[in-house]
Amino acid sequence: MSKQRTQKSGPHDATRILVDYFCFTISVSEFFDHDITDEKAVYTADRIERKFMLRGLEFQERKGMYGYAYARWYDGIVYAWGGNNTIYIQMSGTGCRTWETTHPGLAWERWIKQLQSTYATLHISTLPAIPSACLSSARSRRLRASATT
Repeated sequence: MSKQRTQKSGPHDATRILVDYFCFTISVSEFFDHDITDEKAVYTADRIERKFMLRGLEFQERKGMYGYAYARWYDGIVYAWGGNNTIYIQMSGTGCRTWETTHPGLAWERWIKQLQSTYATLHISTLPAIPSACLSSARSRRLRASATT
C-alpha cells in the first residue's frame, strides 16, 4: 500500500520545519575576502543585500543597534554593520516569512549549508524551529488561552 503525500508531511514523509527566528554573524574581513573585483567599489549595504540574497527588498535606514554603527530593516529583517568586526543579520518570525516568500524554491537547510560552506566565521546565534505539524494545535491552544483571559 503506497502512502499518500500530505500537506503536513511534505515529500517522502519528511517533517517540515518552520524557522521562527534566525540570527547570525560573520566576520567583516571574511565577508570582504569573498568580494569579486567589481564589488569592491559598491557600497557595503548593497554588498550585504547581494551576498545574503536580500536584493529587491525596500530596506530603510535605521539607527545602529547592538554596538553596530549602521543598520537597515525591512519587514522583520534587519542587518547591521560598522563599529564591530562582524556583520549581523536578524530575521524575526515575520522576517523569516518575508525571506521564504522571496525565495520560494530555496529551503532553509540549503541556504544555511551554503552560508556554512562559504563563511568559516559564520556564527548562528538563534535558530528556533517548529515542526509544521505542531503549528495548528499550538495556535489553537494560544487562541483558547487568550479567549479565557
